[in-house]
Amino acid sequence: MENNPSPDKPEEQELTRLQDRISALELEQVRLKQDLEASCWETAQYLNLIEGADDIIYETDAAGLFIFFNPVSERITGYSKEELTGRHYLDLIHPDYRAEASRVYGKQFAYKISDTYFEFPLVTKDNREVWLGQHVQLRMKEDEPVGFQAIARDITRQKQSAWALKEYQEQLETMVEERTFELKKNNVTLEYKILERKQAEAALRESEERYRTILETIEDGYYECDLAGNLTFFNEAMVRIHEHSKAELLGMNNQKFTDTRNAKKMFRDYGQVYLTGKPCKGIEFEIITKSGGKKAIENSISLIRDSAGKPVGFRGICREITELKRAQAALKESEERYRTIIETIEDGYYESNLTGQLTFFNDALARLHEFSREEFIGMHSRDYTDARNAQLLQQEFNRVYQTGQPLKGLQYEFTTKTGKKKQNEISVSLMRDSSGEPAGFRGICRDITERKQAEVALQKTHAKIALLLNSISSILVALSDENRIIFWNTKAEEQFGLLEKEVLGKPLGDLGIHWDSNQIETSIARCRKENTLVGLDNLKFLQTDGKEGILGLRITPLFGEDFSDVGILIQGANITRRKILESQLTQAQKLESIGQLAAGIAHEINTPTQYVGDNIRFLQTSFEDLIHIIRKYGALKEGARKGEALDGFLNEVEEAIQGADLGYLTEEIPKAFQQTLEGLERVGRIVQSMKAFAHPGKEEKVAVDINKAIENTMVVARNEWKYVADLATDLDPSLPFIPCIPGDINQVILNILVNAAQAVSEAVGDGSNGKGKISISTRRDESWVEIRISDTGKGIPPEIQSKIFDPFFTTKEVGKGTGQGLAISHTAVVERHQGSITVESEIGQGATFKIRLPIKDPVDARG
Repeated sequence: MENNPSPDKPEEQELTRLQDRISALELEQVRLKQDLEASCWETAQYLNLIEGADDIIYETDAAGLFIFFNPVSERITGYSKEELTGRHYLDLIHPDYRAEASRVYGKQFAYKISDTYFEFPLVTKDNREVWLGQHVQLRMKEDEPVGFQAIARDITRQKQSAWALKEYQEQLETMVEERTFELKKNNVTLEYKILERKQAEAALRESEERYRTILETIEDGYYECDLAGNLTFFNEAMVRIHEHSKAELLGMNNQKFTDTRNAKKMFRDYGQVYLTGKPCKGIEFEIITKSGGKKAIENSISLIRDSAGKPVGFRGICREITELKRAQAALKESEERYRTIIETIEDGYYESNLTGQLTFFNDALARLHEFSREEFIGMHSRDYTDARNAQLLQQEFNRVYQTGQPLKGLQYEFTTKTGKKKQNEISVSLMRDSSGEPAGFRGICRDITERKQAEVALQKTHAKIALLLNSISSILVALSDENRIIFWNTKAEEQFGLLEKEVLGKPLGDLGIHWDSNQIETSIARCRKENTLVGLDNLKFLQTDGKEGILGLRITPLFGEDFSDVGILIQGANITRRKILESQLTQAQKLESIGQLAAGIAHEINTPTQYVGDNIRFLQTSFEDLIHIIRKYGALKEGARKGEALDGFLNEVEEAIQGADLGYLTEEIPKAFQQTLEGLERVGRIVQSMKAFAHPGKEEKVAVDINKAIENTMVVARNEWKYVADLATDLDPSLPFIPCIPGDINQVILNILVNAAQAVSEAVGDGSNGKGKISISTRRDESWVEIRISDTGKGIPPEIQSKIFDPFFTTKEVGKGTGQGLAISHTAVVERHQGSITVESEIGQGATFKIRLPIKDPVDARG
């Protein structure tokens, strides 16, 4: 038999068991360190995946309002492009961090710090908290900050993983330190071995509890399965990822949540881990959730062995990468899109190293310089520019390198391969490598040769236009949308006594011009509101000689390129002299009309005057006869009183009565009185009409009875029409009084009535076929009063109907008309009363003049 040595004493047996236990604990310590290293490596992988995701890129203006952001910004924040545009960046920062973020941004802005990095959480539209790590660059223009440009990365998971990893590492380090301490104590004294083992077991249980807590709180799924692929253990993240309950997921085989292709792939990967015993990481496959949706998963697999080292299952980390895959696809699509844009834009795109040699460019840049791609690659700017332009480029590129601030609008001249001289405009920005060190330059290059030529031509054109505008005899003033002077021509300087350099940029209301400012402001506001021309025909102002004058102005809207900003063009002239001449001409026309009517008026007055005189003479003779009869009756009365014989007296009375024809006198004297009164009334009516026509009152608008004005004019002009036409009237008695200048309206009606009488006279000739007809009617048409004057004359030929209201146009013989009657009528109706006057006529059918006057004064209505 074989003899097995055995310890002589129980203490030696216990020591042997303790040494075996210490060896086992040391092995366990080595395994825990390996697990820790694997966990750290997995965490690093996780961080790399996050760093590879698409980033937010945005820009703000100096006020902190978003002016640019990429599509990822919309996806991460949940806000649409319209909601982000013009929004302040602090609106998205978590309220607890806004003050700190404002301080960091403000410090960078105030001290002009070119580049900073900081991390803050933002709150998305759906109230999620997302941590962003941001590299923020200060945008500068002419050494002054104009906003921020930043690249921000979603580091939420990185933060969570870092926090979890830090806690996990601290726990593991604590556990290792505790176990090491316990082992050292076990080596020192056997007496404390049992106690140390109990403490180690308690620490292990605590570690397992911590480990389980970590597994249940991390975002990634942790799982364990048997060799057949049936899940035996998993954390809450696995439940969320697969959308199954714990009860449903426990014991489930991977074939139940993958399609055939992905199941075969997983079987192959698990088989490789089983055969090699080596962990496998970064495995990607697709699962089908309980709701039927598909998710992309990144998996790690390692083998689980029992205490004997025999494989009994698998464990691993399961991470959903659906959004990451989408982001990668979007990034690839974006890169392809930007590459396409670069190759299709008309402008040249370039990249160069720090020495200025071209390393990349698009076809547009090669075409611009007329080199082939092979010739152009590696070329330096001094190869196609002269010394002066090469030095300019070197200075500006050095400034970009030193400041890190992009440069835009740099212009220089270069020579193409064929020797052509061209003008270029480029932008320059610094390229940096992954460590943030300058690596080269990039920018956009644009051919501005034609633009520079056009600018020169435009400057010449502007000079010509300015010369032309200043030579115009009218006042020309242009206002901005804020009513500030942007153009003031020479005529404006002359009329207002203010030089262009004194008024440019100033508000119109601050120039101290003595005119009706309220009327000007109201007209400008109306022009802007209605986008229409507004006329001011009688604007009083104080001339440079101190005398009052009159301006005629037209206020017209001026639109910008996008038809948004509405400027104003004021054009016009000093019409003081013209107004004086018009007044004199109108008065002359009125006197001419009165002179033409004088003979007829005299005749009209003479006729009733004649039969009034005849009747007075008849009454005088009749009065003498009646006095003779009265005297005979007196003698008869005296004889009767004295008692004398009466026969003689009676015979004398009878002879007196017969001699005077008393019966005739009794019948005719009352008629003579009636005719005399009628004649006097006729004369009074003519005189009153003439007075109303010739002296209408002030040159201001008053309420006028149009029907009465027509009747007065008919009386004044009676001698012009009564021999050639019958005049019929149809005057609406319900017409309201309308605001107008009485003298103007009287003159208009007279001019047209006299023209109608003359037209009828030409048509009836000697009157052998009877008289013609003139009709005058009035009626109300909504907010207008309409006057129609029709005649049965020969009519107006179509070819001259458009000219009859022109000044000095006439078809009459020389000496019989000035051509001003209808022109003055048109001015009075259209310009002074904002009405209208038109004519309808056919040859042989006569003509109808239609005058329309507003019932309410348009000026008062606008006010």
